[in-house]
Amino acid sequence: MDSALLPVGKATAPWLRDRRWDLTWLVGSAVIVPIVMVFVWAGVSNALLNLTVTTIVGGPHLFATYTATYLDPRFRRSHGGSLALITILIPAAVVCMTLADFQILMSLFIFAASIHVLQQNAFIADARNRSGRARAGSTTDSSASPSIRSPPPSSWRGRSSSATRRS
Repeated sequence: MDSALLPVGKATAPWLRDRRWDLTWLVGSAVIVPIVMVFVWAGVSNALLNLTVTTIVGGPHLFATYTATYLDPRFRRSHGGSLALITILIPAAVVCMTLADFQILMSLFIFAASIHVLQQNAFIADARNRSGRARAGSTTDSSASPSIRSPPPSSWRGRSSSATRRS
């Protein structure tokens, strides 16, 4: 998320942009987690959950990210070669790992997703601090958060046994 996407000025505390935008995109997206957990507890198959979450969340998230990246001429100019290389290598690696060892692929994905979420949370905390909307004494300083400095819990566990997998 680029800080240019968060306008400075007219928003009233405690919102980064405005009430509707913050609640929809920052808070509203967190509602997905408990909803998915309810479906897991209800016994919905992993395949159906994976396809649904990918369709509703993953696809639009990736589309928006890659579209914004490719449409940014400065980013394209400064990262052109690596951008083209990554566009070819990442999908090829995903296909290879899917065929070779799907469990390792998923472990790497969850690890990377955890780091991604931590980075987004640090950005939001920093944006809030830069906006001047953080209350005195609030704990929005990302450097104070031990979760930013340490690996996420998903990286602490070894490979799960096949007995814990559901389909």
